[in-house]
Amino acid sequence: MKKTTKSLLIFGGIILAIVAIVLVWFGLSQPKYLTDSDFLYDTAVQYLLDQDNSPEKNNKGYHRFADYRGYGITEDDNYKYAYMWIFDESFYVNDKDHIKVGTGGSMPYKFFFDKTTNAIIKYETPQDGASYTSSIKKMFPSKVAMKILKSSGFDDTKLMAEVKEYYNYLPDAEIYYGPEE
Repeated sequence: MKKTTKSLLIFGGIILAIVAIVLVWFGLSQPKYLTDSDFLYDTAVQYLLDQDNSPEKNNKGYHRFADYRGYGITEDDNYKYAYMWIFDESFYVNDKDHIKVGTGGSMPYKFFFDKTTNAIIKYETPQDGASYTSSIKKMFPSKVAMKILKSSGFDDTKLMAEVKEYYNYLPDAEIYYGPEE
C-alpha cells in the first residue's frame, strides 16, 4: 500500500509538472497585447493616407477617406505591431459636379512601429490568390488570423457618412461608382 501511494504521488507530481510546463510555455508564446496604444491605429491610417499616390490625386475635389477595424496591438523585444483591416477609398468631383469614386482598397495590414518613438518602420499585407490564407497565418497571431479569415467584408457606413459630410457643398450630387451615363 505504501508503495502504491508513493507511486501515485510521483506519477501525480510528474503530471502536474508537465501541465505547469505546458501552461508556462503557451503563456510565454502568446503575444503581449497592449491596452494603452490604440493611437497607433490612427497613426497607421494617417501614414497610408500620406503615402497616397492615386492617379486621381490632382482631380478637382479629390479626397481619400479611410476607416479601420483594429485587431490588437502587441510588442516584443524589437517592435510594436498593430494588426488591422483598413478600408480606404478616394473620391473626386467631375466636370458635372458629380462625385466619382476613384481608387481604394480593403485589406488586412500588419504595421511595425519603433518601440521608443512609435514611428512606423514598415508594414505588410497578405499575398494574393492561393497564398492568401497561409500568408495571413504567418503575418498575424493565431487568434487575429482566425478573426481576419472569418471576416465578411467591411461596413462602409461610417466612411460614406464622412464622404457626404465632406462634399456637403454639393447637396444634390450623386456618387458614381462606375461609368457615368
